[in-house]
Amino acid sequence: MPLTQISLTAGRIFLRIICMTDAEKVLWGAIGALLVALVGAAIIGVTKLLSGKRLDRILLTGHLNVSAGIDILSTIGCAGLILTITCKSKRAAKIKESYISLVVGPEIVESFEKGFNFPFGQGSSLDLPAPKLIVKLIPISKPSNKDGYVLERDDVCRFILPIQLPCLHIFTKAPSEDVSICVKYINDDETILMKGLEVQKTIRDLINFHGNLPMNLKVPLSIELTTSTTTLPDFSGIIGKTNPNPIEFHGRNEGK
Repeated sequence: MPLTQISLTAGRIFLRIICMTDAEKVLWGAIGALLVALVGAAIIGVTKLLSGKRLDRILLTGHLNVSAGIDILSTIGCAGLILTITCKSKRAAKIKESYISLVVGPEIVESFEKGFNFPFGQGSSLDLPAPKLIVKLIPISKPSNKDGYVLERDDVCRFILPIQLPCLHIFTKAPSEDVSICVKYINDDETILMKGLEVQKTIRDLINFHGNLPMNLKVPLSIELTTSTTTLPDFSGIIGKTNPNPIEFHGRNEGK
């Protein structure tokens, strides 16, 4: 019985034939050639697939700067942090909104519960996502359509985070890994655009430069609290209603 050894290493096939007749050598040579062709085709296919996925990705960059120009003051009534989003991919970015997010501790959840006289029911299980405070940035660029922005390559859109946000200070005192600026697409997919110290430093600059100036916010702000629980509370009693009690924003380890 002839001895044959076949091994596959790093995309190459090595065929070693020992003690074979000429006919057997021809047969195994053909099999080896077929295997090499199949593996080569598979490698080319995977390479094209990965390359296509890279080209199909949406690539965005974000830039933050502090602004208190006349145009900003006339639009929103106060200084703010301008976020400029630039599309850097061949694929267009269809953006619905942008927001700043902060992972919060139980003290923020408790403050919302006191404000609404309602238990939001954040679960205690470590497997559940941590509660988050989400503030939607105000769009200051003209939208492409009713759904938001369609950015082709090198197109930009801008949003602003106003200084007169009652919870702005807790973003600067939180652990850097808990602070992020995100983009939500028209299909409701989301991605983190910026995160951590870069965001916190610019918020501190905004507060240091313009925190003591008299200003009056002219536009409404959307502030959300997301919690996770294994038991869905009955929200029917608070839907569409404002909080009867004040909500205090205190960061972790921050005294009231």
